[in-house]
Amino acid sequence: MHAEILSQSLQLLPDDRLVGDARTQLVEGLQRLVTLTQTTLESTRVLAQQLRPSVLDDLGLVAALHWLGEDSQQRLHLIVALHIDEQLSSCVALPSVYEIGLFRIAQESLTNIARHAQAQHVTLSLQHEQQQIVLTVADDGCGFDTALVQKGLGMRGMRERAALPGGTLAIQSQPGQGTTVRATLPLQQSSTRNVRMGNEQQSIVPIRVLLVDDHDILRQGLKMLLGLQHDIEVVGEGKTGREALTLTQELAPDVVVLDISMAEMDGLEACRQIRSQYPTTQVLMLTMPESEAYFLQVLRVGAAGYLVKKAAPSDLQAAIRAVAHGGAFLYPGLAKALVRAYVEPLQTTSTAPMQGEQALPTKDETPHRALDVLTRREREVLTRVAEGYTNQEIADQLIISIKTV
Repeated sequence: MHAEILSQSLQLLPDDRLVGDARTQLVEGLQRLVTLTQTTLESTRVLAQQLRPSVLDDLGLVAALHWLGEDSQQRLHLIVALHIDEQLSSCVALPSVYEIGLFRIAQESLTNIARHAQAQHVTLSLQHEQQQIVLTVADDGCGFDTALVQKGLGMRGMRERAALPGGTLAIQSQPGQGTTVRATLPLQQSSTRNVRMGNEQQSIVPIRVLLVDDHDILRQGLKMLLGLQHDIEVVGEGKTGREALTLTQELAPDVVVLDISMAEMDGLEACRQIRSQYPTTQVLMLTMPESEAYFLQVLRVGAAGYLVKKAAPSDLQAAIRAVAHGGAFLYPGLAKALVRAYVEPLQTTSTAPMQGEQALPTKDETPHRALDVLTRREREVLTRVAEGYTNQEIADQLIISIKTV
């Protein structure tokens, strides 16, 4: 994005010095600035659409790959042949980590082909093979020696995308013989519980969601957004914490999406009572404050997830699916707060011992005994998480795989 905007800027820079009528030249300069602003906004809009097309969220992976093929033909001037398994064409839903990962791998592969391969034809294939989803992108370009090119070309990013759900990425290429990128992702039982393929039908039990927020417009918007998902069903709406309790009792939802600031009873108390009285119902807090204090308090009252309202729609969908299936969803910007909340109490010195008790060591004397439950490697990882490193940076530093992290 930076490169594209800089290119637009350089094209519009004047190559003459200020001479003659300064007023005329200033007017011309402002006109150039207006043109630059309009061009930059349009370029940013197009780039943002390319980075995450709305069709991926709205219609799923297969439709997004069709869009990607058409976009590559128009914008990158590649002839793209698309082959989609019929079972996948009738697929109701795939987990978001699969859809986003496969789309990104296909997108990065096509970009590399346009920039480096000198290819004319590309075959983009998505197949369902023996409980695996296989994405293949093959071109007729110049190829390269894979032994000489170990990094770059977005390979690390593509491998990370494939590794997230336990998959692999293989790249085959030789000079003059084109390149084939093959991503293989396993479809475990937990991954396919919301998937229906061809004649292999599995019963789809949608996630029952209760929305509780005192802003009607926001609540209606969320209901429309979630209504587009085949595996999510909004079964009720409420405005207050007390309504959240009543509706949870009546409707027995799988997930309650709850705001914090509401009349009669706030979301924190409502969450505490819901988790106490209806333990099979999970609570996802969707609120405005991006605050560590709120975040930690939400976890203390039993919520399984915390999301701020500025998050993307796909984050909300992913959060609902995660907590409904017994997982947790923590807003990335606040993840370090959880690490600090765990580490800092371990770093406090103990009070003086009672008579007859042995004094506990201070932090300056020995490593903390509370951390003895962790292995040396786990401590190394935890320390780097607290320091703000990404999973891939930690893996590189410790020379381990990102899955191990």
